[in-house]
Amino acid sequence: MRRLGACLTLLLLLFSLPRASVNDGKLTLRITPSDGQPFIVSNSTLCSDEVGYVSKGKIFAKWQGGKITLEMNNIEKLKLLGKEGRYDIVEVTFIDGKKANVLIRRFKVCIRGDTEIGKWKGWLSNINIVEIIRNRSLKPTDSEADLDIDLVVLKNGDKLSGKILNDQFKIKTSYGEFSFKKKDVKRLELEGGGTNVDLVILKSGDRLSGSIYDKVIELKLSSGAQVSIDMSRVKSVSVGQGR
Repeated sequence: MRRLGACLTLLLLLFSLPRASVNDGKLTLRITPSDGQPFIVSNSTLCSDEVGYVSKGKIFAKWQGGKITLEMNNIEKLKLLGKEGRYDIVEVTFIDGKKANVLIRRFKVCIRGDTEIGKWKGWLSNINIVEIIRNRSLKPTDSEADLDIDLVVLKNGDKLSGKILNDQFKIKTSYGEFSFKKKDVKRLELEGGGTNVDLVILKSGDRLSGSIYDKVIELKLSSGAQVSIDMSRVKSVSVGQGR
């Protein structure tokens, strides 16, 4: 009888444990930071450096003088409106269309997940908008579409947009020769500023000056046509910088 009682107690304890929310399966988010372009984060989870601000798929906030628990699987969008003391004022749009302004402690709630370039983690306080993407066939925003468009500016003022087909770019500097993959390059400036020196600007922020080896830019135009442009005619190349 004692064993039976112990088993019943264990079963009751198991059934009384909180069940995982839908968000435990991780969500895909569209993040619009306060200082950059929108990007997609998959397999996202909430995080915090301290206990008491988030739980599995939940954010603990203040609302109308009391407390509120925000479940991510019930939310459509979070939008940063401003600050109030130690808190961020956040507009919450729920999946039923209703909205509420809540207070979330500043730099206590973060999001982490996977992006196209690797793992990412960011504070909610540094994000303007968080959108939950539940339909993966959702069309990208204009800003996101622009991220896939490369821009070539010619010395005569003409501008050509499309997709650069060159896999990499090479530059010879006074201290060595370097080769960079296109995905790591932000901008090329040919004989920039009238100095007769080419400039490679990387997405990491590094800048290298010297002579770019590449003689031709291969560009697939937005219209679908493919052109080869002599590098001597090019003034600048912006990779994924929009129209």
